[in-house]
Amino acid sequence: MVVFIFKSKLKLNVFLICISIYFFSLIFNLAFTSLYAQNSSLDSLKTEMNKAKNDTTKIDIHLAFSAHFMAQNPDSASIYASEALQLAQKKDDLPRQATALQQLAQAQQFKGNYEDASQFLLEALSLAQKSNSKVIEANVYAGLGAIDYRLGNFDKALTFFLKALKIYEKTADKKGQAKMNNNIGNLYFELEDNEKALNYAEKTLKIKKEIGDTKTIGNTYDLIGNIMSATKKPDEALNFYQKAIESHEKNQNMRGLASVNTNIGYLYWELQKYPEALTYYQKSLEIDKKTGNQQGVAINLLDIGSVYKDNNQLAEAEENVTKALEILKTLNMKNEVQKTLKDLADIQAERGNHKQGFETLKNYILVKDSVFSEKKNEQITEMQTKYETEKKEQENKLLQAQNERKKILLYASVAFIMVLIGLALAIFRVKQLQLKNTRTKILLQEQELISQEQELINFAQNLIEKDDLIAEIQEQLELLEDKQNHSKVENVEKLLQTKISTENDWLKFRQNFEQIYPHFFNRLQNRFPQLSSNELKICAIEKLGLKDLQAGDILGVNPSSVKKSRYRLRKNLDEKEQNELQSFLLTYPTAK
Repeated sequence: MVVFIFKSKLKLNVFLICISIYFFSLIFNLAFTSLYAQNSSLDSLKTEMNKAKNDTTKIDIHLAFSAHFMAQNPDSASIYASEALQLAQKKDDLPRQATALQQLAQAQQFKGNYEDASQFLLEALSLAQKSNSKVIEANVYAGLGAIDYRLGNFDKALTFFLKALKIYEKTADKKGQAKMNNNIGNLYFELEDNEKALNYAEKTLKIKKEIGDTKTIGNTYDLIGNIMSATKKPDEALNFYQKAIESHEKNQNMRGLASVNTNIGYLYWELQKYPEALTYYQKSLEIDKKTGNQQGVAINLLDIGSVYKDNNQLAEAEENVTKALEILKTLNMKNEVQKTLKDLADIQAERGNHKQGFETLKNYILVKDSVFSEKKNEQITEMQTKYETEKKEQENKLLQAQNERKKILLYASVAFIMVLIGLALAIFRVKQLQLKNTRTKILLQEQELISQEQELINFAQNLIEKDDLIAEIQEQLELLEDKQNHSKVENVEKLLQTKISTENDWLKFRQNFEQIYPHFFNRLQNRFPQLSSNELKICAIEKLGLKDLQAGDILGVNPSSVKKSRYRLRKNLDEKEQNELQSFLLTYPTAK
């Protein structure tokens, strides 16, 4: 299964839901006038535009036009929002300037320009705070949270969502509360905490029914459908998906329809109903093409490619994955590009195009190294910033303490000279001790930073060595076309023996694992002799309770591969053996 962006197809759609909720809820939450509700249709807006006599009304109408075109045509939405911003700046109307900036940010998000969107939102936040416009401030926090959510910064996203929710609760804004509960539900779903995700989704559904919000309720049905699918309740999931489709069709929410169709396609893929899965993926693809959602197009192309691959239609699989790769490169989404390159190389290898697959694999290694280097630099910078901040705080505290000591010395000298001397000595000794402790703490922080940097360097070096080794083997294989050259064959065999030495990584992991759970693998193999070496690894992952995302990082594979391996492990065992294996993993080392 092709996997990228959010580590699984189902979770990938969470973001589409989250962003859709944010966009559409944000648009209908603006409460400067009743113009948005009264002029919901395009014809009504045109009529009002012709009647408008003052700038305030014109601004509101431009904003309404921007909202109307947002999902279908982000470029048109940007034009109207820009015109509204210019009019609002002439009137020095801060709330409406902030609103126009929000809509410019929304348009950039629809186009995948998250850096520009963040800049617009930060400007809007400043204006909202200056004008004390709480609703707009909450909407901006929601937008910033949605961007961090999309970029995988879940802690930051949750912080922004909670800030927005707090304001919505203080202002009794039910629509805003529903929006944030839905977003937080999406976030917990992304983190695979389905219980919390369902709790927030049900809160959202209850509020939307109370306030009669029929425009965005489809997004919540979609989210609940995802949760039902993740908890292996396909019939209930399809029921909620159908409700979502009916709502989106009624409101002409094309982005929402694309999301639901993708989710249904994934559900059918999990059920191994590939024709149905392909049908829904293609529906979603057509919608995303019409709305200009390039990320959505890439996602669906990868989904379609995965279905073709599972059906052994490798030519069609390669065609769709290649198209997706070109879009991802255009969007400069390096993390997704590297994963897609790896998937493409696998497909090319399966087709027998080893030379082309090797070139793709080299590109994958280059992109992967670039992504890793960027992440490492970000981590080091973050640690260095934290260290400098803490150091500065300690220096400020020390300076404040020294100033206080001077005051005490001054007051004491006026009263009693002898007391001053004793008091000064006591204070000096205390401060010396504090200074010594502070320096010790700073030294420990520096040592910790050096250690963390060294760990990152060692890890990077390990990856580079393995990648160089793989590249060297591939180069030797390229030379094997001359089958009469036995010396080259011997060279490759030596290289293969060297590759085997990289299995020490797994042996070290196994040794550390068995220090906690002695004789685990021997007892497991004796109890279930039919398990393969890969299935033994999956059992160890199950024992540790790791999620697909964490397991993929440890094993060096995509999380979807871990999910498939778990599924195949269960499939290869009958019900009795499954129960015995589950009992063994849960109770070891006391298992018999």
